Amino acid sequence: MKLAAIALAAGLSRRMGPENKLLLLLAGKPLFSYTLRLLRADCFFSRVVVTNTPAIGRAAAAAGFLVAASPDSEQGLAKSLQAGIAAAGAADGWIFFNCDQPQLTEKEVGPLVQAFFSSNQIVVPLIKGRPASPCIFPARFKSELMALPGDEGGRAVYKNHPSEVCFLSFDDKAAFADVDTMADWLALSKDTEKQKKSLDREGGTALVHDS
Repeated sequence: MKLAAIALAAGLSRRMGPENKLLLLLAGKPLFSYTLRLLRADCFFSRVVVTNTPAIGRAAAAAGFLVAASPDSEQGLAKSLQAGIAAAGAADGWIFFNCDQPQLTEKEVGPLVQAFFSSNQIVVPLIKGRPASPCIFPARFKSELMALPGDEGGRAVYKNHPSEVCFLSFDDKAAFADVDTMADWLALSKDTEKQKKSLDREGGTALVHDS
């Protein structure tokens, strides 16, 4: 099956204030770059980055990814989902990444992708019983996703099809944590710097998310 990866980077970051949170640096790299690294996996048929930010678009294009604008993104998440689907080509399904989850790694994404390939169902990660992102949707749900209004996300679709959802439970809450506020970014920056200093003292690698 052909699985397309769609990275959503057109949000307005309202809770962050005037900053575009995806351009903030974490361990010397912009926040969005950690998600773009995940798109390089061989299992993806196509890779789309939905953004209205030129710097993100240039980085995505330089990596060989498709770039899709979302001119109506101020209307909500659904518009970015739909822009990504439209640009992804003839896929059998889509995995939707939020670009504000810098601690997400292949360790978490791999089981989600495997579950989709083996079940052809909607795949949703659960953290202590609560749904999280990224989620995967088979192409048979395209019409419902394309009809979502405003700030509705994929949850509105999978709630209508409980028998077609594969939930996967994960224990590492931090891996799925998103950066929504300046306080989130400051806390994560401090934790990352502590990790870097600890690894430096031990002679290890400074970054887990190397490009």
